[in-house]
Amino acid sequence: MLLFCRKTGLSIEYDENNNYFQFHKLFVCNDISQYHYYGYVYVNNNILFFGGFSNNKSAVSKLVHRYSIQEREWVTFKHTLPIPLYKCSGILNEDSTYIHIIGGTDDKNSIVSTHVKTKVNALMDVLQLSKHELTIVIQHWIRISKIKLGWINDFSKIIIKYIRGFELLMVLQGHSSTVNSVRFSADSPKIVSASDDNTVRIWDIASGKQLQIFRGHTDRVIAARFSPDGHTVVSYSSDGTIRLWSVSTGIKVMKFKRDFKILDLEFSPNGEYIISVFQDNTIQIWDVHSGIEMKQISKYSKDTLNTQFSPDGKMVISSNDKTISLWDIKSGETLKQFKDHSNRVTRTKFSPDGKCIVSCSLDKTIRIWNIETEREWKTLKGHSGHVNDVKYFPDGKFIVSCSNDNTIRLWNVDSGIELQTLKGHYHFVTCVDVSRNGNIIVSGSRDCKIRIWRS
Repeated sequence: MLLFCRKTGLSIEYDENNNYFQFHKLFVCNDISQYHYYGYVYVNNNILFFGGFSNNKSAVSKLVHRYSIQEREWVTFKHTLPIPLYKCSGILNEDSTYIHIIGGTDDKNSIVSTHVKTKVNALMDVLQLSKHELTIVIQHWIRISKIKLGWINDFSKIIIKYIRGFELLMVLQGHSSTVNSVRFSADSPKIVSASDDNTVRIWDIASGKQLQIFRGHTDRVIAARFSPDGHTVVSYSSDGTIRLWSVSTGIKVMKFKRDFKILDLEFSPNGEYIISVFQDNTIQIWDVHSGIEMKQISKYSKDTLNTQFSPDGKMVISSNDKTISLWDIKSGETLKQFKDHSNRVTRTKFSPDGKCIVSCSLDKTIRIWNIETEREWKTLKGHSGHVNDVKYFPDGKFIVSCSNDNTIRLWNVDSGIELQTLKGHYHFVTCVDVSRNGNIIVSGSRDCKIRIWRS
């Protein structure tokens, strides 16, 4: 038997034949502890909670929570119920394959005759979830006040939603000024960071320890990247230099000097070349081993802020002002352009399969573009400040972004739904990256801290 009321939960076991009685107090997470009159159902060592009413907020919830008794872990599902509900009942069918949520009272304090049917597997297997099929049948639902009862036949639908959840693992402290960039190594045990304190630092993810400090830049370091093999770090600074460092020794192995400000820099996928953007309106490709300039593209518009190789290394994307351009590496010709942002584009990235581009902007939006059709596919809205960085997960199903609203946000690519907001930084979040296995997010901020988040 299970009993719940606000902050208290009890699991009671009683066997009359063997004269056995035992009970355990269950931990209730903060999200649901403020609610009561929620529905709940037990299935496969998990308890699912639906809706609820909060006296403190005078609000009705539409969230679904899952508590794993074995793992003692809570998961929150966003936007799961079609309407806010409390005093509803959760019923499991005979073969434990479907959950039915029946009846309840909505946020207008009106009793509704509601039937929500959802697959158990979709809610239980949260980390492996690919599709969440939700079928809703509403017989007599008052959508807004003074609207008569009746059928709403067009409400049944399938909501495609990939669920991920992250929590703060650790905070890395060492930089004394704004962290401008953070990047994982290819095998993901390390991250490299660059800061306004003129240093580049390498950190161990498992322990949180600082492994190396690269000193030599005489001005703020804008960014640092690992080479694909993880043996080298490249950094660039407002001092006008690009420097290559040995990860194992911490020694500078090469230095490039330019008269013009460096705006962005990336390794090619094979690690043989570096592409860099300069303030004199040129994009240059360098040989990593010799330091010789292999190619220069000087046809792009001014104010180009960032660039990246495509996964196959044959194309490059760059952004300037409100426009994203796709370039052919061999010819240096512009292949396509993407225009829809209403303010400056701050970052562009290819999808892992190279078929799409994701961009973020000072207009507070994130946009996904289909390269073949040259059209915007989706616009993701939710940030309340400038969006500074964006990155695809390795599987291409999720996107993570960061903003001047001090948050990191997780998005589902197919549905465009915001899945989670990560809060913890005390100032603008300037940069973000995802580990190769997609289980760890790293973020850097103007608060001088690096935060590690795990799923």
